[in-house]
Amino acid sequence: ICACESDRSMVAGNIAKLMKAMEVVPSTSDNDIALKAFDGLVHTELPDVFIPALGRLTFSLKELVAISVIYYGADAADELAALAKGGLGDLALALDRVWGACFQLPLTMAFTELGASHNLHWTKLWCKCWQSVVAVLLVGLLYAHDKALNRLRQPPISWHVIAILIALNLAGAIMVSIVFVGVPRWFQRGGNSSS
Repeated sequence: ICACESDRSMVAGNIAKLMKAMEVVPSTSDNDIALKAFDGLVHTELPDVFIPALGRLTFSLKELVAISVIYYGADAADELAALAKGGLGDLALALDRVWGACFQLPLTMAFTELGASHNLHWTKLWCKCWQSVVAVLLVGLLYAHDKALNRLRQPPISWHVIAILIALNLAGAIMVSIVFVGVPRWFQRGGNSSS
């Protein structure tokens, strides 16, 4: 996309000259081959340059948690004010909202962004289809997940429900760490922490 469409041929010509000068393509190649080589470089090399500088995700974990805590905190306060649960019900509600605010929503946003941006070298139609599949899949998973949690939190609340919610929060912390920070080096080397 050129800001000024009349500049397109000049920009394409300059890109072709650059590709030939860098010896990415033979100097006798026509401009179409040079432009395809440039397009290939953009899709293979630029992500390796931009991801370390800008990150893989649009929002940081802090930003997503701040937004989530406001939403889920207000929801929890509203639910507690409307109908006090008492005992394990309050604990179950708190664990459920901590899961949603600190882990579920940030992970959903990250997985949506990572999934929807995968395979950007496809045509526009294929990219839109892929993004739709990712969105529908994640909405379906969230719906099923919320239904399961709502069923789990039906009174009477027992200690096994609390244990499940605690395990979910621990797993969420691990998943958030991997998605937003990266896989620990010791894990990448098969558990060996020595260099």
